[in-house]
Amino acid sequence: MNKLRARALGIFCFILLLFATLCQAERVGSQVSRYVILTFDDNKLQMASDYTVAIMDSYGYKGVAFPVVDWTGTSNPVWAHIMQEGWEIGCHTWTHADLNNVSASQLHHEVVDAKASLEQMFGIHIISFAYPGSEGWNNATVLQEIANAGFLYARDG
Repeated sequence: MNKLRARALGIFCFILLLFATLCQAERVGSQVSRYVILTFDDNKLQMASDYTVAIMDSYGYKGVAFPVVDWTGTSNPVWAHIMQEGWEIGCHTWTHADLNNVSASQLHHEVVDAKASLEQMFGIHIISFAYPGSEGWNNATVLQEIANAGFLYARDG
């Protein structure tokens, strides 16, 4: 990664962390009543993980990374590193397909098979989903497939 991109990413992370700090989670007893979740999809974290993780760790924050199965190398140490640092790994489909325009069997592959593959690859339970290209979040068939796959939450955009 060139220095300009690294600096831009650092500034971006700082702004996000400043916002997150201003929106500190409110605690009610031992329960957190409000969260700020910083997410990274399309394997972008893989390109900038040293900077992103270090900057966020320096402020005490963790994030959620959403790799695309077809773009994720199983031997890449980035994913193991961020999981060791307390980050969550979510699912961002198998190929980053537009979920509004796939067959039922392809939808199953993109959602269910992708989740199973990531769980096997990383030895963890995947609970979060990110819609690729913000497509499918308002489609009842897609929503049902995501619910059936056992995700606890999904995010758009």
